[in-house]
Amino acid sequence: MLNNKAKVYVFDLDGTLVRNVAFRKTIYTLPRILGLNVDPDAFYDEFIRTYYSTVASGELSRAFDWEFISEKTISRLGGRYRFGVFTNYFVRYIEDGHTDLIPHALDVLRTLRRLGVTIVILTNGKRIYQEKVLLRTGLYPFVDILLTLDDLPKPKPHPEAFSVLKKIFKDKEICFVGDHPLFDIYAAANFCIPNIFWFTEEFRSGEYQLSDIFKFIEKVAKTKYGWRIVPTEDALRKKIYVINRLSEILKSVALGD
Repeated sequence: MLNNKAKVYVFDLDGTLVRNVAFRKTIYTLPRILGLNVDPDAFYDEFIRTYYSTVASGELSRAFDWEFISEKTISRLGGRYRFGVFTNYFVRYIEDGHTDLIPHALDVLRTLRRLGVTIVILTNGKRIYQEKVLLRTGLYPFVDILLTLDDLPKPKPHPEAFSVLKKIFKDKEICFVGDHPLFDIYAAANFCIPNIFWFTEEFRSGEYQLSDIFKFIEKVAKTKYGWRIVPTEDALRKKIYVINRLSEILKSVALGD
């Protein structure tokens, strides 16, 4: 077993370590702030449809730019958007505490830090949001490196997002932890990240190969985003460690080192 100092644990953020309630709250706030005569639930649905259609078109950097999605959504509804409104309210709601920690998240990062493991956040979110999320939830002191949409040549699931990790940590073993079946797990497997942990309730905790769970991921890619994905043979053989609780990650750490 490798010494813990030779390991890097890379975490996705939203859905893996935190539940960002502020995001949903911001979307529901926009119609009122911008004077739109639209039901908030209907507006939320349209916002999410705009996001999905932008992902489906392959414009991933724009898909995670909430200013762009806001402007596009409101334009489709016949309104006019004021640049910066989404960001201002999103940041305000984050700072007001509308972001919840996933159970055990703080304890897991605290334990990993104590054991000498390098901790990285790899997120498709922008730094202006994600840095504040880490500060507000108390995770920030335990994170060595934060890699956001602003720092990546292309967001997940593009391989360029993971190639950044390879360049930074040439001599370390990477352990990746994520919740999204396509953007996190499929992408990491296709890039052949050495150790992949899928935080989910879709499958029972245990050791799988990507081939065991691929039909589920393929369905998500097709139904939500209209994508057809084709994994490599090496990717299909990749081990995926399914965890139903974040605390299960600690079983992979050399507690005696």
